[in-house]
Amino acid sequence: MTFFEAQNDLAESGAPFVAVTVVDTLGSTPQDRGAKMLVTAEGRVFGTVGGGKVEARAIAEAQGMLADDNAPKTRFYQWSLEKDIGMTCGGIVRVYFEAFNVVRWNIVIFGAGHVAHAVIETLLKLDCRITCIDP
Repeated sequence: MTFFEAQNDLAESGAPFVAVTVVDTLGSTPQDRGAKMLVTAEGRVFGTVGGGKVEARAIAEAQGMLADDNAPKTRFYQWSLEKDIGMTCGGIVRVYFEAFNVVRWNIVIFGAGHVAHAVIETLLKLDCRITCIDP
């Protein structure tokens, strides 16, 4: 399976995920420009951006994007592998993060009767935000 096939499968599944891409490197780095991986809330599901500490940091950043409803849908980081990551290779890596399937529906329910309760029970099973207003 290719990266793009895996990305397409995740996109079609509706599962929130982040595509992580090494867009540039300088000096000694564990992976070359163009390396890619896919991360869900559970962790890395495809590819690699270098393994070890740099990959652990990228996975943590991606999972943070998925956990924070207010996080931007894209991020760009430049890490000194020695200073920022704690690796001895000493290079610099620039990494781009792009979140997919993270837009949640905002649903407002007016009323607190039996119909509203039934609707809310159904909505609780979906990936959405529910606001109840009882006039």
